[in-house]
Amino acid sequence: MKFGLLPACLLITFSIPTFADDCPTPVGRDGKVFLLSDRGVIHYIDSATGEDIWVDAIPRDAAKYYSSPILAGNLLYCAREDGVLSTVEVSESGMKVLAENEMGERLAAAPVPVTGKLPVRGVDHLFCIDGE
Repeated sequence: MKFGLLPACLLITFSIPTFADDCPTPVGRDGKVFLLSDRGVIHYIDSATGEDIWVDAIPRDAAKYYSSPILAGNLLYCAREDGVLSTVEVSESGMKVLAENEMGERLAAAPVPVTGKLPVRGVDHLFCIDGE
């Protein structure tokens, strides 16, 4: 296989032409996918069919969600460019915003959970949130 070429066995199972946001990368598990739009809309999708299981939204100001969400257990962490880190509890039946943390500076990188901690990169600082 040459770099940049997809294998011949690749099978596209669905395509969503109306989902046109270009920044956050989807995250998934157990055959389901969370798609976060830059406007804060979360689609919970069945990866076999592309059908929405549910759609809801995280509050957003004028700022957008550019970084990709991170899923840790049943918590989805979503960083907004104006410095707000949202913690969203997700389940098969829907979502609930648990917290919106103002980090004090612009966030554009995806947080990464590491052994009970959540490092978050801001424009000027690296923050580490303890899960305890």
